[in-house]
Amino acid sequence: MNAPIPRILIESTWRGRLFGAQWRPAIGGSLDVLEPATGAVITRVGNATAEDVRQAAAEANAAQPGWAATPYDQRAAILRKVAALMEENQGSWSTGSCARPAASSPRLASRCRWW
Repeated sequence: MNAPIPRILIESTWRGRLFGAQWRPAIGGSLDVLEPATGAVITRVGNATAEDVRQAAAEANAAQPGWAATPYDQRAAILRKVAALMEENQGSWSTGSCARPAASSPRLASRCRWW
Protein backbone atom coordinates (compact mmCIF):
# COMPACT_ATOMS: atom_id res chain seq x y z
CA MET A 1 0.00 0.00 0.00
CA ASN A 2 1.35 3.42 -0.96
CA ALA A 3 1.41 6.10 1.69
CA PRO A 4 -0.07 9.46 0.70
CA ILE A 5 2.46 12.01 -0.50
CA PRO A 6 3.12 14.65 2.16
CA ARG A 7 1.52 17.91 1.03
CA ILE A 8 4.79 19.83 1.32
CA LEU A 9 6.20 17.67 -1.49
CA ILE A 10 3.44 18.68 -3.90
CA GLU A 11 4.82 21.73 -5.65
CA SER A 12 1.44 23.37 -6.15
CA THR A 13 1.16 23.54 -2.34
CA TRP A 14 4.08 25.95 -2.00
CA ARG A 15 4.97 27.25 -5.46
CA GLY A 16 5.17 31.04 -5.18
CA ARG A 17 3.86 30.99 -1.61
CA LEU A 18 5.03 31.50 1.95
CA PHE A 19 4.11 29.57 5.04
CA GLY A 20 2.93 31.15 8.26
CA ALA A 21 -0.14 29.77 9.94
CA GLN A 22 -1.04 28.47 6.48
CA TRP A 23 0.27 28.58 2.90
CA ARG A 24 -0.47 31.93 1.29
CA PRO A 25 0.77 34.05 -1.60
CA ALA A 26 3.60 36.39 -0.70
CA ILE A 27 2.73 40.07 -0.66
CA GLY A 28 5.81 40.64 -2.82
CA GLY A 29 4.65 38.15 -5.45
CA SER A 30 7.01 35.38 -6.46
CA LEU A 31 10.49 34.92 -7.88
CA ASP A 32 11.97 32.40 -10.28
CA VAL A 33 14.65 30.11 -8.86
CA LEU A 34 17.28 29.61 -11.57
CA GLU A 35 19.78 26.81 -12.12
CA PRO A 36 23.04 28.79 -12.11
CA ALA A 37 24.78 26.83 -14.86
CA THR A 38 21.96 26.94 -17.39
CA GLY A 39 19.68 29.75 -16.29
CA ALA A 40 16.74 27.35 -16.49
CA VAL A 41 13.84 28.05 -14.12
CA ILE A 42 13.74 25.35 -11.44
CA THR A 43 10.64 26.63 -9.63
CA ARG A 44 9.07 29.77 -8.18
CA VAL A 45 9.13 30.83 -4.54
CA GLY A 46 7.39 33.51 -2.54
CA ASN A 47 9.08 36.93 -2.47
CA ALA A 48 8.68 37.97 1.16
CA THR A 49 8.27 41.63 2.03
CA ALA A 50 8.77 43.28 5.42
CA GLU A 51 5.01 42.88 5.96
CA ASP A 52 5.26 39.14 5.22
CA VAL A 53 8.00 38.91 7.85
CA ARG A 54 5.91 40.86 10.38
CA GLN A 55 2.95 38.54 9.76
CA ALA A 56 5.14 35.44 10.09
CA ALA A 57 6.64 36.74 13.35
CA ALA A 58 3.17 37.48 14.75
CA GLU A 59 1.95 34.00 13.77
CA ALA A 60 5.02 32.38 15.33
CA ASN A 61 4.53 34.44 18.48
CA ALA A 62 0.88 33.35 18.69
CA ALA A 63 1.82 29.68 18.18
CA GLN A 64 4.69 29.62 20.67
CA PRO A 65 2.68 29.16 23.90
CA GLY A 66 0.94 26.08 22.46
CA TRP A 67 4.27 24.64 21.28
CA ALA A 68 5.87 25.36 24.67
CA ALA A 69 2.96 23.62 26.42
CA THR A 70 3.43 20.51 24.27
CA PRO A 71 5.34 17.89 26.28
CA TYR A 72 8.99 17.48 25.35
CA ASP A 73 8.60 13.91 24.08
CA GLN A 74 5.80 14.97 21.71
CA ARG A 75 7.81 17.93 20.36
CA ALA A 76 10.81 15.66 19.87
CA ALA A 77 8.66 13.11 18.03
CA ILE A 78 7.32 15.83 15.72
CA LEU A 79 10.82 17.08 14.90
CA ARG A 80 12.09 13.52 14.33
CA LYS A 81 9.16 12.93 11.94
CA VAL A 82 10.02 16.10 10.02
CA ALA A 83 13.65 14.99 9.76
CA ALA A 84 12.60 11.52 8.62
CA LEU A 85 10.29 12.94 5.93
CA MET A 86 13.09 15.18 4.69
CA GLU A 87 15.48 12.22 4.54
CA GLU A 88 12.96 9.93 2.84
CA ASN A 89 12.07 12.53 0.23
CA GLN A 90 15.35 14.29 -0.38
CA GLY A 91 15.42 13.04 -3.96
CA SER A 92 12.15 14.85 -4.62
CA TRP A 93 13.68 18.11 -3.40
CA SER A 94 17.01 17.83 -5.15
CA THR A 95 17.63 20.24 -7.99
CA GLY A 96 21.18 19.15 -8.70
CA SER A 97 22.42 22.63 -7.82
CA CYS A 98 24.84 21.18 -5.26
CA ALA A 99 26.63 18.96 -7.77
CA ARG A 100 29.39 21.45 -8.57
CA PRO A 101 30.09 22.56 -4.98
CA ALA A 102 29.94 18.96 -3.79
CA ALA A 103 32.49 17.91 -6.38
CA SER A 104 34.82 20.78 -5.53
CA SER A 105 34.81 20.71 -1.74
CA PRO A 106 33.81 18.12 0.86
CA ARG A 107 33.11 21.00 3.28
CA LEU A 108 30.60 22.52 0.84
CA ALA A 109 29.15 19.10 0.05
CA SER A 110 28.12 18.67 3.68
CA ARG A 111 25.86 21.74 3.31
CA CYS A 112 23.99 20.04 0.44
CA ARG A 113 22.75 17.08 2.43
CA TRP A 114 19.04 17.74 1.87
CA TRP A 115 19.25 20.15 -1.01
